[in-house]
Amino acid sequence: MRSAAPLFACLLTACGGASQPAFDTNERAQPYIAQFERFERWVTRASDGSSVLRDQAALSEAMFAPLRQADDVLGAWVHLPGRPMIDLALPNASAEPSMHGASRVRDPAVDASLLHARARGELWALVQQPCALPNADQCVLLAREARTALGPLRVVAAFR
Repeated sequence: MRSAAPLFACLLTACGGASQPAFDTNERAQPYIAQFERFERWVTRASDGSSVLRDQAALSEAMFAPLRQADDVLGAWVHLPGRPMIDLALPNASAEPSMHGASRVRDPAVDASLLHARARGELWALVQQPCALPNADQCVLLAREARTALGPLRVVAAFR
């Protein structure tokens, strides 16, 4: 039994890595969900009229209009379905951060009902520290993909 004591002590102290601060992703995402959902509805309406805007710069300007002056938005990405599929980014040509490791944002009102049918896809959130985007030590990424007649419409936004 004496040989197990050093192993047990090692497990409690030196063998364990330094603990990283744990973020409650749902809690951290909450301040941005309403803004994200307003932007997502805007994108859905704007994408309905995207065939009118043939120039990608004009389409990008229209698509990101609600976010351009928002101080807490680091970036946004929209993937419009259709032929051809159109990928837009704010800032222009910025790379979309990976959502690897994201978790579903739980909505207690929806989760409580077994009869609720989702009109849109699940909302996913990820807290990145360090943030993959410039000018932020930490960021919250929110993403949702909805099925449309033309294919998947994906909206992603990064917040401070």
